[in-house]
Amino acid sequence: MPPEGYFQNISEELDYKDEYWVDIDNEILYVYEPSYNYTLATAGCFVNVEKNANYLNFVGFSFKHINNDYAFFIKGDHINIDACNFFGIGDEFTIYSYGQHLHVTRCEFEQMVGGGIIVRNSGDNNMLVSGGLVVDNNSFHDFGKYYLSYKPAVLLQEAVGAQITHNEIYNAPHSAIIFGNGEEQL
Repeated sequence: MPPEGYFQNISEELDYKDEYWVDIDNEILYVYEPSYNYTLATAGCFVNVEKNANYLNFVGFSFKHINNDYAFFIKGDHINIDACNFFGIGDEFTIYSYGQHLHVTRCEFEQMVGGGIIVRNSGDNNMLVSGGLVVDNNSFHDFGKYYLSYKPAVLLQEAVGAQITHNEIYNAPHSAIIFGNGEEQL
């Protein structure tokens, strides 16, 4: 029984900025998109977070058999992805981030066509200011099913101060973690 004051699968009109509704039965996230400058949209469980969408938490979602390049494409800051399950994600990487303070914790990444997480331009390389990336306590396994090289569990390109800790990475055809300067094209 849900706690008192909690509604589940109640359909309503989304008409205010930042308003969202989760259809738990059908596993669909609906989000209001008020303008071109603020976007958080879904299409087949693909989540696109643009630069004005900050301080978002995704907890306990399952993303399965997505044919898009990424399950998450993130340009926002302070995004937390916690206890999510990613299975059979198609093409490039499961999570692609340009933002600051991305936290990916307690997630499982399995049977991915490409790699796990790619982070670009997080932090300040010149001033050595951390971008706040935390990848902790995740499981990456059986990935790189199509791309047998240069699609690791974690790819860091100009990601300053990244914390990659307590992760389990196995059954990979190539590297587990790659550090790069962001100039090469993958």
